[in-house]
Parts: sequence; structure tokens; C-alpha cells
Amino acid sequence: MKIKEILQKWLINNIGYKILAVVFAFILWLVIVNIQNPTKTITITGIPVTIINQDALSESEYKYYPTAGTTASIIVTGNRNLVDSLTRDDFVATANLEELSLTYAVPITVELADSRKRYASQLTITQQTKSMILSLDAIVSENYDVNVIYAGELPENMVIESSKVNPQSIRITAPRSVIDTIYRAEATISLNDVKDGVTLRATPVFYNYSGEVITFTDDIKQSAEEISVYFDTTYTKTVGLAITPLGTPSEGYEVTSISWSFNQVNLKGDKDVLDSISEIKLKNTLLDVRNSNKNVTVAVNLSEYLPAGAEISDNNTTVYITANISKVETESTTEETTEETTEEDSSPEESEGEGESGSAEPEATSAEGEGEVTSEPEVTAEEASS
Repeated sequence: MKIKEILQKWLINNIGYKILAVVFAFILWLVIVNIQNPTKTITITGIPVTIINQDALSESEYKYYPTAGTTASIIVTGNRNLVDSLTRDDFVATANLEELSLTYAVPITVELADSRKRYASQLTITQQTKSMILSLDAIVSENYDVNVIYAGELPENMVIESSKVNPQSIRITAPRSVIDTIYRAEATISLNDVKDGVTLRATPVFYNYSGEVITFTDDIKQSAEEISVYFDTTYTKTVGLAITPLGTPSEGYEVTSISWSFNQVNLKGDKDVLDSISEIKLKNTLLDVRNSNKNVTVAVNLSEYLPAGAEISDNNTTVYITANISKVETESTTEETTEETTEEDSSPEESEGEGESGSAEPEATSAEGEGEVTSEPEVTAEEASS
């Protein structure tokens, strides 16, 4: 009983002093906490790692890619008030490429930022992320032919005689992983802008195997950023041929028609010259039928009779012109023709060896109708009417 009485006496007596003592102890504890500032440990993650001294690999035959260690984590220990105020922005993490190891690992260093360096002695920093791991990709070069795509339409009657692309191929220097994605290179030229002697420029576009455009980064090198295309152009026009025979055939004969191996010709040349030509009218001296009783055929080299600034655009330079000559139809000639036909039918041997009109290479007759010649007549001029 004595112990019980002692405890009751100790708890009940002087209760006010006891409460005051508790309050005083609490205040004292607060003072001590603010003065002593107990130690605290935290973990900070996601600190970006900056690669420094990149020139150490700039001349290398490889391109590097970080595969691990792009951000760092650290454990920070220090006074609670200071530690609680820290964030990832208060630290700087770097990876020095000059320290690249044989296993392609680069040590990471984490330090306080300049604005917080005055607290360095009050903090303990322990790195959880020790290094950055790199993957190396070989730098290679490859040539790609540029396929020129022509869009739009040329001006009317204009044709391109020749064009020259420079350069015809572009050399790309890039990591192997990039080179392996390139399928083709194209450059688009607008035909609406083509003129004779003009040089147009275009920027090549590179496509992958899926037909998607590849966007190159600054570290990928091209031997040329653009191509140029030089155009040599001309104009074309198709015009007809015309001729009037010279003179009249022998008495009792007439020119029934004019036959041509072709009666139109394709020209090319200066636009103003072609615009002035609507038909090529050959001089009648080329087809002389005077005193002739047979078909008269001449071969004319048209290229000799074109005005300056115009020429034949294809291989049809020689035209064969035939004046078809027949007897004038009368009652007596009709009877004679019938008799001749009957005689020919009864004597087939007499018709052997005779030439047929309209052959692939017709023979030309002389202007006087005496005999047959095979050489082309000598002609010196032609008339072009506009």
C-alpha cells in the first residue's frame, strides 16, 4: 500500500508544476531542433546527362548513340532544411567522351550547379548511375543516282532535244543504319519553266523503302545540296508539200495526178522561222513533164530547200514525186487499148522484164522524155510560202 500511496502523492501533488515542466520540455526540444537541424537523406532521379568533348569522336569512323545512362540518379545526405530544398535542377551531370572505355562506357560525373556550389561541403552525394553506355555505328558513304521527274507541260510545239543533269548522282556520308534505309533519290523539274538554253535547279529528295521522305540531320553529309538541269530545246511543225509540173506532156497525153512518197514533212528549228512556213512549195522546174509520154519521177532532197533556221526533224529527207502521165481518153484510144490488152494476154512472154510503176524506188525520167535516168536531178532552190 505504501507504493500506491507514494505514486498517488507524486502524480497529484504539485500538478501545475508538472504541466509547466512538460511545456518547457517541448519548447526546449523545438529550440534544439532549430539549432541542431538533424541530418536527412533523399534520392534525386532524372538528372539529364550532358555529353562533353564530343570532338573526341568527331573524326572517328563511327557515330555514337547513347543506349543507357542518359539520366542520372543520386543519393544526397545533409541537413534537413538544405536537403528538402534540392531538386534535379540543382545538379549537373556530364559524360566526358575523352574517357570512353573499350566497352563503350563513359563515366558520369554529378556535381552541384554553380548556384548551389556553396553548399558542397554540407552535402554528401552518392551516385547511383555510374556511366553512360554508347552504341557505335560505322560511318560509310554511298552514291545515289538522281532520278529527274518532269512535271507540267512544255510550251506548245516545243520539244527537248537534249538535257544534261549535273551532278547525276549524289554521295551521302552517314551512319550505316541511315544508309541502309535510303532507297532512291528524286528531283522534280517543272516543264512549264523550260526555255531553250535554260538551266533549272531542284533539291533532291531521298525516300526509304516504304516511300517515305527521309529527313537528314545536320551531321549527315551530302556531296551536293541541289542538282541543275540544262535544256537544249527546239520547236517543231508539220507542213505540207506542193509542186506544179513544168510544161505539158506530148500531144495526146496529159498529167492525170501527182503522187508523193509522202506529202507532209516534220520540221524543227527557230520558232519565228517555223511560224512563217505554212507549206513548202517546190519549184516546178523540179518536175519537168514537157514532151513526155511516160510517167516522170524525180527524187528531191528536201533538206536542200529549207530556209535558214529550219531543218528536217526525222529521216524523211528525200521525197519521190511522180507525175502520172496518160493518154487523153478518146473513143479511138479506148479501142486501141482494148486491142493491146488482148494481145498482151495472148503473149505473156513479151511482158516479162518490164518494170512496174509505183515500185519502192521509182526511176526518174529526163525532162525531154528521152530514156530513163537513175540519178537525182540537180536542184538549187525551193519556195516557202507563208
